[in-house]
Amino acid sequence: MHLCPPRPREMLVDSVGAAVKLADALGTPQVKALLEHVAVLPCRLEDATSTPAARQLYHNLIEAIWATLELAANPEHVLHRPSERRQLSGQNKKS
Repeated sequence: MHLCPPRPREMLVDSVGAAVKLADALGTPQVKALLEHVAVLPCRLEDATSTPAARQLYHNLIEAIWATLELAANPEHVLHRPSERRQLSGQNKKS
């Protein structure tokens, strides 16, 4: 009795083989240098975005997103089909 049918087992063996070949191909000094360089980028990004102007931009962006969500959630600002508009305008007159 086999724990795994032949086709899935072949796929698993091929996957492991591909992972080993990929690890072998990436095990170079150039890839190590790339990874070390990439590790510095988040620090540089934080330095660049922690200015007072950037903080104000983030705050304004959040306010703009919130205003857009409020506008989209307001039924008066949603586009309706003509038949729905008539029903809604009838409801507004009754209110």
